[in-house]
Amino acid sequence: MTKPKLETALDVEYKNKAKARIEKAWNCKILDLYEPAYRLDWWIPEQNIYIEHKQRQVSKDKYPSVILSMSKLFMMKDLKDLVNAKCLLVVGFTDALMYAEVRSDYNYIVTVQKSTLGNVEPVFNFPKEDFKYII
Repeated sequence: MTKPKLETALDVEYKNKAKARIEKAWNCKILDLYEPAYRLDWWIPEQNIYIEHKQRQVSKDKYPSVILSMSKLFMMKDLKDLVNAKCLLVVGFTDALMYAEVRSDYNYIVTVQKSTLGNVEPVFNFPKEDFKYII
């Protein structure tokens, strides 16, 4: 059974704006991935970079970390291991667009989160100090 798609029209709008800003800032072309198959949002083929985008309706300073589902991190680790890819978590905040690189040598903190559907899932916490500004 596949998970229901939770992405709204507003989510797509935020994602498209972030994509355009990254393409301009990094002088690259980002391709949209078919998320049911790849579970990630974007790919920059020329640089072998896979990206997951999240939008948060809070300031970058509101919380000490950003969470990402374990399934997303597993996919990123697989891509790193199988095709030597670089994997990034891009987060749009109300006051910044930032990214963190997924590292194999990092001891990510695992916590539990309840989804909007009421499911409980393990999530990884990316410390804010790991994030850099895109622009």
